[in-house]
Amino acid sequence: MAPGAADCAMRNMMPAARVESYRGFVFANLVPDGLSLQEWLGPAKIAFDDMCDRAPGGEVEVVPTCFRVVQNSNWKIFLENQLDALHPAVTHESTGAPLTRSRKIFKKRGSKAPLSYHYMSAFYTTRCPSGTSSRR
Repeated sequence: MAPGAADCAMRNMMPAARVESYRGFVFANLVPDGLSLQEWLGPAKIAFDDMCDRAPGGEVEVVPTCFRVVQNSNWKIFLENQLDALHPAVTHESTGAPLTRSRKIFKKRGSKAPLSYHYMSAFYTTRCPSGTSSRR
């Protein structure tokens, strides 16, 4: 909905001075001057690009529903699983390792790897000489 002045008055809302969009996400600003959306988003655009580029149609949809989980166990077990930082390092190491190498190549070239590389390479572990794992 892009409300006009009459529509806003009916809902007791102030009309937005500026409305811009990026990758289908609509942003409204009540102030008529200031940074453009592109300037304001700055490097955060990478997160929108990453999310939209991975979507089949190149865009995502915000669905107004609640995500609910019924967990028939002790709530502490459920919470522990949600906060688990160990399993990605072990289970997804084969993804994290090449992305970590790629990030180093990007850095040598003086550029930054896509944000998605950071997500997965953050969980890359290597075996230390003592036999334990070390997060890189």
